[in-house]
Formats: sequence, C-alpha cells, structure tokens
Amino acid sequence: MYMVMEFADGGSLYTVLHGIPQPYYTTGNALSWVHQIATACDYLHSRKPPVVHRDLKPANVLVFQQGRVVKICDWYRSRTR
Repeated sequence: MYMVMEFADGGSLYTVLHGIPQPYYTTGNALSWVHQIATACDYLHSRKPPVVHRDLKPANVLVFQQGRVVKICDWYRSRTR
C-alpha cells in the first residue's frame, strides 16, 4: 500500500517554532495558526460521532504556503467518541 500526501513546504509547526536559526514569524502568523487549528477541531468535534485527535501538538501540525496555512496530521491515535 502507498500513501500520497501533499508536500508541506514549511515542515511542521514544531520546526517553525524551534528551528535553528530562530525563524521569524509574527503575532499575526501565530493568531492565524491558532484560529485554523481551532476551526479544524471545532469541525471534527461537531461531527456525528465526534472525532477526537488525541495527540495534537506542534509536531503534528504541518505548515504550507510559506506559513500562511496549517493542517493537522498524524491521525493514528484519533478516535470517535
């Protein structure tokens, strides 16, 4: 079996936050990332049955489009309630 995924040009959010040399991002970037993640979680939790990720952390958030878009990944621990 093969899985094809889109390329995350920015790596993980963990890499963005803790990269060496220290990467540059603005408060606006951080607020946008939090909003996108919260919107995704709200959508998942509103499904019937709700979906819970269970391992949400910066390493499981991928960064796209030079930091403008983030997407949750690593769903192996997710569950429906």
